[in-house]
Parts: sequence; structure tokens; C-alpha cells
Amino acid sequence: MAFESALSPDPPPSAEEDDSLARSTKRIKDDLSPPPFSNADPPNPVVAPSVQKTFKDMLIDGNVEFSPSTITLEELMAAGSKVPSQAPMMANDALGTLKKPIPKAYIPQEIWQRLCVPWKNSLIIKLLGKRINYHLLSSRLSREWQTEGEFTVIDIGQGYYVAKFSSSDDCSRVLTGGPYKFFDHYLAVQPWEPNFQPSRAKLPKTAVWVHLYGVPVECFHEAAVLYLGNKLGRAIKVDKTTLLATRGEFARVCVEVDLNESLPSMIDLDLEGLPQSLILVKYEGLHKICFECGEFGHKKEACHYRQPQTQPQPATASASSQQSGRSSSIARSSPKSSAEREDIPVLVDNCMTYGSWMVAKRKPRKIAQKQNSHGDNIPIPSKGHGIEKGGNISKSSGPPKSVNQEQNINTNNRFGVIALEEETLVEMPHLGAPDSGISVKSPSQVFRPVSTVSQMENAVNSTNLPGLDPTPLFSGESSEHGLGGLWLCWKTSVQLSVIFSTSQAIHCSVCFRGDNIFLTFGYVRPTEAYKTEFWKHMLDWKEGHSGAWVLIGDFNDVASSEEISPRTTTIFNRAQRFRNRMASCGLMEMETLGCKFTWCRTRGGRVVLRERLDRVLINSDCQHRLQGAKAFNLPRTCSDHHPILLSLDTVASHSPINKPARFEAAWLSRPEFSTVFTQAWSQHANHLSAAINATGEACLSWGKSVFENIYRKKRLLKARITGIQNSPRYSTSSWLQRLEVSLLGEYQQVLYEEELLWFQKSRVDWIASGDRNTSFYHMSTMVRRNKNKIGALKIGGEWIMDSFALQTHVKTFFEELFARKETVPLLEDLSAYQPIISDADHASLLQLATLEEVQKALFSMKGLKSPGPDGISALFYQRHWDTVAGTFLEFVNQALLTGVFEPSLTKAYVALIPKEDSPDSIQKFRPISLLNVAYKVLSKIIVNRLRPHLQELVGPWQSSFVASRSTVDNIILTQEAVHSMNRLKGRKGAMMLKIDLHKAFDSVDWGFLQQVLLEFNIPHQLVKLIMFSVTSVQLGILWNGEPLPFFRPQRGLRQGDPLSPYLFILVMERLAHMIQKRVASRTWQPFKLSRGGVSLSHLFFADDLMLFAQASTAQLDIIMDCLNQFAKSSGLVLNLQKSKLFFSPNVHSAVANSLSARCDIPLTSNLGTYLGIPITHTRHSHKNYGYILEKVQRRLSNWKSANLSLAGRKILVQSVTASIPTYTMQTTLLPKTTCDSIDRLNRDFLWGSNSEGRKPHLVNWEVVCSEKKQGGLGLRSAWENNQAFVAKLGWRLLKGDKALWCKAIQTKYLRGLSPLNAKANPRCSFIWRGILQCCPLLQQGVRWRVETSEGINFWHDNWVGNAPLINVSGEGPIDSSLLLADVINSDGEWDLDFLHTLVPVEIVEIIRAIPLSRNLQLTDSIFWAGSMDGSFTVRANSNVHMAFGEREGSH
Repeated sequence: MAFESALSPDPPPSAEEDDSLARSTKRIKDDLSPPPFSNADPPNPVVAPSVQKTFKDMLIDGNVEFSPSTITLEELMAAGSKVPSQAPMMANDALGTLKKPIPKAYIPQEIWQRLCVPWKNSLIIKLLGKRINYHLLSSRLSREWQTEGEFTVIDIGQGYYVAKFSSSDDCSRVLTGGPYKFFDHYLAVQPWEPNFQPSRAKLPKTAVWVHLYGVPVECFHEAAVLYLGNKLGRAIKVDKTTLLATRGEFARVCVEVDLNESLPSMIDLDLEGLPQSLILVKYEGLHKICFECGEFGHKKEACHYRQPQTQPQPATASASSQQSGRSSSIARSSPKSSAEREDIPVLVDNCMTYGSWMVAKRKPRKIAQKQNSHGDNIPIPSKGHGIEKGGNISKSSGPPKSVNQEQNINTNNRFGVIALEEETLVEMPHLGAPDSGISVKSPSQVFRPVSTVSQMENAVNSTNLPGLDPTPLFSGESSEHGLGGLWLCWKTSVQLSVIFSTSQAIHCSVCFRGDNIFLTFGYVRPTEAYKTEFWKHMLDWKEGHSGAWVLIGDFNDVASSEEISPRTTTIFNRAQRFRNRMASCGLMEMETLGCKFTWCRTRGGRVVLRERLDRVLINSDCQHRLQGAKAFNLPRTCSDHHPILLSLDTVASHSPINKPARFEAAWLSRPEFSTVFTQAWSQHANHLSAAINATGEACLSWGKSVFENIYRKKRLLKARITGIQNSPRYSTSSWLQRLEVSLLGEYQQVLYEEELLWFQKSRVDWIASGDRNTSFYHMSTMVRRNKNKIGALKIGGEWIMDSFALQTHVKTFFEELFARKETVPLLEDLSAYQPIISDADHASLLQLATLEEVQKALFSMKGLKSPGPDGISALFYQRHWDTVAGTFLEFVNQALLTGVFEPSLTKAYVALIPKEDSPDSIQKFRPISLLNVAYKVLSKIIVNRLRPHLQELVGPWQSSFVASRSTVDNIILTQEAVHSMNRLKGRKGAMMLKIDLHKAFDSVDWGFLQQVLLEFNIPHQLVKLIMFSVTSVQLGILWNGEPLPFFRPQRGLRQGDPLSPYLFILVMERLAHMIQKRVASRTWQPFKLSRGGVSLSHLFFADDLMLFAQASTAQLDIIMDCLNQFAKSSGLVLNLQKSKLFFSPNVHSAVANSLSARCDIPLTSNLGTYLGIPITHTRHSHKNYGYILEKVQRRLSNWKSANLSLAGRKILVQSVTASIPTYTMQTTLLPKTTCDSIDRLNRDFLWGSNSEGRKPHLVNWEVVCSEKKQGGLGLRSAWENNQAFVAKLGWRLLKGDKALWCKAIQTKYLRGLSPLNAKANPRCSFIWRGILQCCPLLQQGVRWRVETSEGINFWHDNWVGNAPLINVSGEGPIDSSLLLADVINSDGEWDLDFLHTLVPVEIVEIIRAIPLSRNLQLTDSIFWAGSMDGSFTVRANSNVHMAFGEREGSH
């Protein structure tokens, strides 16, 4: 019966349901008239991503698995023939007028239980009081529940549905979650029960939000509110707003109520010693409450308890009601005085009464509105109504209003605000609700005066718009209600003119500093048809207008998954389409400060969704003209959107006097520069500091006097060449023609110098010479400059734009950050766990440097990296090595001998690099020191001497900056630890702590650092030199390119110093020794990855800490005590709020919450990313790697495609492919779909295609990815590249690598087997499964070098030819355990007779040519056939694939 109900169509709605649907305000269908074009794509239907097939389709296909053991029709027929004798039979006389008896079907209990097995993880749901479309419900459930696995929704009639889950965890989480509300109606959720009949089902108990009016404010306490809620049912939780007591009108509590009983309408609160008070009860989302009996499901008019009465009077206990066993003391409230007045509750004989106050009503809407796909209210325009092109411009009537007057604007409005003035600072008016009578002024006075305001999707009549001043008003699209869809107003002092408008945009022109700038205010309606129309119009505008263009508005689209919270991975195509549309119009996003998200959706008083829908877009001309422009997302006070403030001038221009000196790379193109450099340096060759100062002054003076302004010289040369070519004597004068040749040569030299100038400014080091001085350099420079400029910061909760105030704040912050803090000496004896440098190695650390050592340090630097305060980049020293070599060698050796050097060389600028997009506070910038090249040479020499000893000094749990170790080690170990934890069972659980250190490098105490260096037995003379380099530093903050005054720090390590990372890992090794001591004493119980496998207590990578232990209070106390001791001694600060605490699933939630509260570390079920790679907790899916596609898409921006040649695009694709996905590919075999998507992005960028327009791909992608000698471009397919990287992990396992992760994999999966012979376990991790999947690649290139032949399998190991001999074994039986030593006779020669019985003659001849070693000390070993040295590399793998791929299996 349940199957038939699921297949049958929905029954026709009753009259009452028809009336309810007619009056419903649900926002399901789009009531907007279709756009004025016919070729638009229809909108896609909303379907839950997890719903693959309908239940009907699955029944028809016959693919439904009812139980693990298949039930056949024959089995059911056989069981049905065995009707139990005790089964009652219906007598014929009971059939009435039926001629034939009713067919009977019998299913025994055993088969019935098997039929029920697939439905165990199911729930029965019903939307109370509302009927909605099946697909809409599925889509909303998928969005609300956010399940990890899939689920199917099945309609079983009468408004009931079955939600069938693939995961029991999802089923349990959905059942215990909630309450769930859709369209202001509750979704009742109950466990699945066998043989559920919707027609006979009663309404289940469900959790609802309840408002308690009249609760004394003293009772706004969690325990008190829960106590009151228990009087209504079972109280579950209290609303956060109630707990904070920020609103005292009512208390909000979630209560599980029985919908089959009368709902309490009030609570009698008896306060001892105080007058009695009555608490009224309102229910959210329960609209069908009978005010006669208090039951849910029908109205008062249809109540079966109602008795007709002529006039309202107090109800008495009638006989009929008493016979029914009901309390009938129901009071009628007095008539309402107005239509909006609620019933007044009346107590009659201390019994319950019911009335309209029991229904919590939503705020009424003022006009007919619909809701778009984001849940925003927008007015419904009249069909066929609009304005003429060009619109209307009219003056606002009435007395002028000041800018800082209070404004009352409807809550549904969006605002784009433009500030054009440059000096006065005024208040920004906040925008209040029109009916509230309340208007709030902004507390801040930091923004420039507002001169232009645009409103999108407004609900204000254009004749009643508030003015900002004597204000021109332009009204956009109008509707039948007289409301403007778009309007724009501005001050009369602003030179602004409206060009024309459409239903979704207003185009205008504004004069700013003498230049005309195009401004477009847009609102894109949230349907694909309207989006296509809008962007087609923007493309037409772009092609018809040139100059600076700003587009600001609500685009109803996001550019990446990071712009949605909760984050989702299903919007990649939508985001890519939006980015391509922007790029096709030549637009890029302006950096916006403030809140990351600009729109939010609320449900039940809480925010459930946030997106970044509003933004400011600019073109390349705008990048050049408005370099000081900044955009701000202002606070959201009365709308669901944040207003946007665009200030066209926030950053003051640089003063050339304060600009730091810098050598220009273009100087090297002049031969005379070398003479100037050499002469100046030679005068002070015996003193490095004096030589640098003299050379700097001479070269800068030469640059100003001799190296003229490139742009002026370029214009003069072009003018002279033009004059010569236009001369009437040009064809007859040989002198003019010789002069033309000379000037053309000079012009080419100027072009080359200009190219070097922009190359140095753009900081692009991968570009090829084929893109010579193109607009790409200019755009890269402008984008980088505008991104790094700081125009405003949030200080004390307010945005500050004043330059002097910002500089003071930044300097004070870093002076306090680097100020010395009190520390406690670490007296713990760790000598038993701390390796040291032997005294014999001291000589190598202190010996005098050689010229080759100094040269190696200098030439290892990138030539045009940002210079230090002396302004000289490494390239200038590299070009003049013969001149500076002796001076540098003398400086280094003097420093090694004395332990000191000239302190001025340690001066450094500090560049502030944003940690994230649009940082709003100084804490979100990373201070990177720009050091003088001379000091960096000394620092690199010290590093090169210390690095060989780090392998011994640093334990295997620290992988950073140690030779033969990398991030791959820690990532694999962490992922394997999470995999093992998720499969833990039993009573002993495990926990993992991801610890965050606040400003780690900047907080290291210098005294602690010196103690650590000495305890590692580093020579005292070298320690003295290191500490002098650290403590004598002076720092100057670079503020928008200008240095602030220098100051002396008192702690910390400089980020940017080559020596700092190595000093930091030695400091962190002190914490590792403390942990090792506790593990050795068995007080710290580490976590074992497998039985008898590797035990993990900690993993370090610089300041990224992962700690592992058993889940218990004692273990947590030991961990926190260890961390706190280390922090007090080292100066480092634990950032507990940014740290994470993860438990294995077998740890009870109460225990996990208790431990989390004990250590103040937030509990998490997802560790997020570690070292840039997401830690996978669930099934390996392409959704986990959407971030890679987004990063590739951002790097391959279409503006770069438009400004690069084909050769330049090829170099960029090669650079992106070698950096972004490669990092993840080193540890993970990405899904094939992800790799295909990366290839698609690469080839579309290479040929200039995008989603808006596809350009022909002239060469097949496989050919493009082939080697250059084979006619390709040398690019690599993402899938083949990924396989090669993962195969390299397998190669390390084959070679017996001693890395910690190799030991973990060996003990967890291999247990003595070779990776080539291992098989995948169904419960193994995706990392190990990926390695096994790439083992066939290893088979192609792995070869055995035959020495003793004792460890080589004759049939399965690849020791002869290009494939194992098993491929040519024939059809006869073989001995799989046969070793190569078995076919060698006692004389150490090949047993040819035996070989002839095993393999064909031609193979025997090949084997005879293999020499056998007689050196018993040698062992068999493997090597890689594609490389010269026998080691595996990604390039070597490519060589093997080309050489042997087509003839695999040949000999």
C-alpha cells in the first residue's frame, strides 16, 4: 500500500486548502514578466542535488535493493501459500454485496523484516499547514540539512514524505536538529515506523519556537525560561537573544509540543510574596490554531466543540462537554476595537482561554512583493510598464535638507553611495524604517561628504524621496504602484549627467579632477534571463565607450565559493560564469573594505545564509586614474544588504622627497653606468658600508642627471622621427635618412629601458621576452599597487581614513608588538632528549669564508627582489661581481672573526603584506622585512653552514627547512591520523589539537633564543654573531611606499631574513624535547596510527602545531601544562580561540564538550586546512577540491588573456600549472573530473576562450601537452602530472625511504609487502588508494639491477626487458614464488637448460647478456629507467611514459 501511495498522484486539495493556497504569500514562482527577448534560456528547475531518481523510476528500473539478501518473487509466492492457521478468515456474510471474497496476501515476519532493512535510516516528515511543490521541498531540505551523504525524498500522500538517508549519522543529526521552518511553517520530523499509513496518522510531537509575553526581566535566565517552557511541553533550548536579555518584550524558547492536544495559551506565574501575573503564549509557524478548543489543525469556524451562541458570554461546563471528558471552560474575548487589535485574554474560573494572541504574526508588507532566489523582497512591476530611454530628471521639492539630517528609508532598499569631495568629514546618515519612527545617526565622523546616492530595488515612492541637499533626482524604472526600481540623486555641486538608463542600470558621467568618469549603477534581477540581458547590455556599453568606467551595484552573483557562508562547492559554474562576464566587459573587482559579505538571509531571527552580492567593478583605465579610490561595505542597519561607499580619493599621493631611493634596472642597459658604479665603489673598497653609501649617492645622482625621464625622451624621439619623415627633403637628403636611423636606434633603446622599468615595478618574474613592454606590465603594476595601498583601517570599531592617524596607529602597534615581555626561565632538564653539535664540527662552522662561498650566497638571490634601505638590488652586485667581490669577502670574514659588524647594515624596511583579501585591521597584515643585500649575504652563509647539521639536531616530527623533508611528510601523517581516528572503536578515544600561535616569529624572546642556541652546542663565537644580527636591527614601516621613522625592536625574528626560519625551528625544537620527555615517562599517551605502528605525539612545521593524545582529562591537562610552560619561557602566545580540538567518533559528545570547555579551545568536527591542504574527513570527492579551480581561475584572469600574446599566455599557463595544483598533487590523487576541469581552464585561457565566447582551439590539447621536439608546447596534462607526483610517493616506499610517513604507511598497510604487490583495503585511506592506483606507472619504469639475485622474483619483478616475464610465460603453470637465484647454478652462471623450460629462446638470449656479479657485498637494487642517475622524477616519469608507453609488455 505504501508503494501504491508513493506512485499515485497527489489527491486534489480540499476547499480549505485551495483557500489557503490562494491566500499564501509563499515565494515560489517568479511573477516578473519575461524579459524583452525571446531567445533566453529558461531557468533551471530547483532540484535537490542528492536526489538522483524518483522512487517511481527506481521501481520501474527494478534497481531498488530492498535488503542485503535479494528477495525473489518465487520466495514471496511460496511464503504466501503458507497462510498460518491462526490467521482470521473473513466470513462471506461480512462481505455484504460483494460477489467475490477479498484477495488476501500474506508476508511472514522474516521477509517483512528484510523488507524493512533499507528503511532503517529514514524519517517521516510533514510540512504543517502548507502544501508546496515536491521539487521545491527537496531543494530546500538539501540546502537546510547540508548532509554529508545523499538522501531521497519520497511522497507518500496526505502531505507526508519519507526522507531516506544513505548515512545513519545524517539521519540522526537531522532528527535531533531543528526546529526546521519553511515559508514560516514548521516541518514535523519523526522516526520512521513500519507500515506507516498517512491516512490514519496522527500529528507527531514537534519542536516549535514559543514567545512568552509578560515574563519578568529577572527571569531572563536559561534555567528559569526552560522551567516555564516545560509547562508547555518539553523545553529544548533558549534563544540567544533571550539569554543576552537585549530585548525584554518576550522570552523565546524552543519547546516540543504535542499537536494532538490543546495548546496552552497562557501560564499562571505565582511569585511568592508578589502579585500573581499571567504569561501569554504565542507560537511561531502554527497558523491553524483553533481559538475555541486550542487544538492545531483547524480553524475556530470548523471546530467540533463549538456551539452556536447569540452573544458572547463566559463559557460554562456544559453537559455535552463533560460527557466528552473535556474541560470546557473556554472564554470568549470581547470584540476588537479595530481590525488590527488582538483578542484580550480572559480568565474564567482559573481555566484556559484561547485567542488570536496565540499566533505569532509576521510584520505585514506594505506593497505587493515577490521574493527572488536570494530571499530578497522586490516590488512586482506592472507588465509592459517602464520609462523611456533617458529617463526623467527633476529637482526634489520642499525645503533643503542637510546631509546629517535623519532619513527614513524603507527597509528593503539597497544603496550605492559615492563620496567625491576631498576635505570635509561629515556624518553618514543611517537609513531607518519608514514606519518605525526611529532613525539612528552614525556615531563615526570619518567618511568624506556623501555627494551621490543610488538606490536599487527600492520600495519608496519617487515623489516622496528624502533629499540630501538641493538635490537633482533621476528616477529609473517605475511600476504601477508609482515606485522606482532604481533611482539616483546627487548634490547640485557635483558635475553629473545621466546618459541613459535601462530597467536594470543607470549610466551617468561625472567630472572628477577634470576627468570624465563613467558611473553605472545596476541591479541585476536574480534570474538567468535577466542576467544575460544585463551583461549583454554592459558589453555593448563597453564597446561603445572608452575611458574610466565604474560599475557598482547588486549583481545577484558570487565570484567564488568563499563568498558564501555556509560555504558550498556546488556554485563553481555559476561563479565562473560571473567572472567571465566581468572579464568580457574588461572589468575587475575593486578591493572593498568592511564586511566580507554584503547580504544575509534570516530565518526565525537568526542568520542562515550570507553572500557577497554587491560589489564595485572598474576597468583598466580606472586603475590608472583612480589609484586612491577605495570601496567600503558600511554597516547593515535596516536592510538585508550592506550599503557600499565608494570614495574616489582616500590615499594621499606620495611625496617624492619621502620616497625611498632605489636603483632602477633600466640603468644597466647603459654602458656608462658600470663606469659610475665601479669608480664610486673603488674609492671605499676596504669598507663595505662606506662603499655602499658612496656608490648609492653617485648612481642616484647619475640617474637623475644622465638617465632622463623615459616618457619625455620617448615623446621627443617620436616627434623628431615624425618631423624627419614628414620633411619634403626626406627622399633626397642622405643626412636626414642617417639621422632617422640613429634616432630609431635610440627609440628602440628607450623602449627597452621602459620595458625594464615596468618589469621591475610589476614584480612578474615568469614573463617571457615575447611580451615586450605590453599593457600587461602596466596592469600588473597598477593592480599590485592598488591592492597594497592602505586607505582606511578599523580602529576601535570605526573606520579611520586620516593618514596621520593611521600612521600613528600602525607605528604604535608594531612598537608594542616588538616590545619586550617578561618571561620565566625554563629550568627543566632536557639534555637526555636534545642532540648537540659535536666539538669536531665547530671548526667547519667558524672557518673563514672563501670567495666561492660568498659568490654562491649572492647569486642564490633573485636579482630584482625588493631592496633594503640602501636601495641596491642583488642584480647590481651580481653584474659587478668582480668589483665588489673583495669587499664582500673581507666583510664576511671580519664578521665571523669578531662576531660584530657595522650596525647600519641591519637596518630594514617593513612591508605590510595582507594576509587576506580586504583586511580591515592592522593585525591582518604580515610584516615582511626588506633587508640590505650585504647583510643577506652574511645571513645566507651562516644558514648554509648550519643546514647540514639540522638533520641531526631536529627530530623527525619537524619537517620545515630540513633537507630531505617537506610539507608532504606532515600532510600525509596528519591525513592518516585523521583517517585512523575516524575508525576508532571501543572505550579509548583519541584527540588532536591544532594549535595556533599568535604572531609567532614576532614574539620570540631573545634571551630564550640565545639559551637554546648554546644548549645545541653551537660555537659561542657564532652565537655572538647571530645574536648581534638579531638584536642590533632597526625597523622602519613602509606606509603606502613611504618609510616611517625607524625604531628598535626588543624581541622577535624578522620575517624576510634567511636566518630567521632556522632559528625559529630550533626554538620550537625545545617544545618537542619537552613532549618527548613526557612521552618517555608515559605521562603523555601518544596516538598510534595502527596496531604496532607509528605513534604520534606531535607534528611541527614552523609555527603550525599538531598534537595527538588519548582523549582524557589527565592527558589534556598534561598537554596544556606543557604548552603554557613553553609559552611563558619563549615569549610565544597561544591563540586558543583560533586553535581547534578534534576527537575521534567514539568519544562521547558530553566528554568532548567538557574537555573543550576545560582548555578553552573550540571543538570542531572538521580541522579545515593544514599547510594549505584541506584535511578530508569524509568521502574523497571533487567537491573537496573546488578551491583549486577557483585559484586557477583567479590566476588565469581574462584581463591577463587580453593583455598577453599567445607566448605570454603559454608561459602563464605553465607557471600556474606548476604552482597551484601541483602542491596538492604531491600528496593526493585528485579526482579525474577535477584534473579535466584544470585542463579545460588552461586550454581556454591559452586560446582566449571563456564562457561568453569560445575561440577556436587550433591544436589538439594532447598535442599541446606533448614535448616540443614532438611538435607540442611542453605543457602537461593535469591528470598525468598528478599521477606522476603520486607515483613518486610509491617510489619512495619502494626505495625504503626513512621518512616518518613511509614508516607509518609500511606498518599500517604494507607489513613487509612491496607496494607493487599490495592490494587496496576497502577501509584504507584515499592517499594509500591513490598510491596503489599509480603503481602501474611505476611498473613501466622500475628496473632491477641484478647483483645477488636473492630478492628478485623471476616472474613478477621487472628485471629484464620492459615488462615482467609473467607476460610471456605462455599458458602452462608457473611457480609464482620462483626467485632469480633459482635459475643460477652453483658456479654463479645462468642455468640455461632450466631457462629454456621457462621462457622462449629469444628471452633466454637476452638473459644471457646480463652479467652476474661475483661481489657478495653488493645487493640487488631498483633504479628508474627514464633518468640518468636512476632516481625518480616527474620529468623522468614523462620520459618513461613516452619511451615505453606504446610498447608496454614488449621485450
